[in-house]
Amino acid sequence: MLTQEFFSRLMHWEGGYQNHESDSGNYNSCGVRVGTNRGITSKTVETLMGVKCPDQAFMMGVDEAYAFAVLEKFWKFYRIDEINDQQLAELVMNNFMGLPTAAARTIQQACNRFQAGLTVDGLMGSKTLAALNSLSAQNPAAIFNAVLEEWIGYLSTTQEVFRQGLLNRVNGLFKPISGKPATAAPVASTGGLELARRILAGASKGKTADLVAIGAGLTGVMLIFFTLLKLAR
Repeated sequence: MLTQEFFSRLMHWEGGYQNHESDSGNYNSCGVRVGTNRGITSKTVETLMGVKCPDQAFMMGVDEAYAFAVLEKFWKFYRIDEINDQQLAELVMNNFMGLPTAAARTIQQACNRFQAGLTVDGLMGSKTLAALNSLSAQNPAAIFNAVLEEWIGYLSTTQEVFRQGLLNRVNGLFKPISGKPATAAPVASTGGLELARRILAGASKGKTADLVAIGAGLTGVMLIFFTLLKLAR
């Protein structure tokens, strides 16, 4: 859920009203530049609150209570409420504000670092949410940090006019979190006999390291065999 605490942190970085001509979010669906206030665009107001083509006076009058009401609907509209981990959900919310397609794309790219097999289409659908929640349940730090890295990478190569402000915002709101390394678990050693089986099966054909390990393993087996044979006599 959208908490008051996180909303307050967002507002600290969003600031108030702005009407920059280079910001596409400042134009309503009628093509009129009316500005954005507290991170709320006119098109978001139209989509979520049913206000047709809000004018400049309307946008300038958006207060924190109205902004919270809009963002509560925004949270559900983009299915952020279906993300199980609150900290990850807040990161996704930040990224979606103003740039939902790019945000969804970077989430899919982050999930695909862990072989999620998602189509990078910029749509926050059920498959993306399922992958995100599954990865978060396995290693919350790893997927959080991957989403954060992908988003910062995206901002670093686009949004030239607003790049620094967006980077300052995400870096101010979120830090990488510590946790177990995002690496695949190492395959346990099975000894020379198992490596020999893999070689014969063609799984490790031509690998010098495996051949050396096989020699060591077989030598150990032979020593044990002859020792037991000697004791039996």
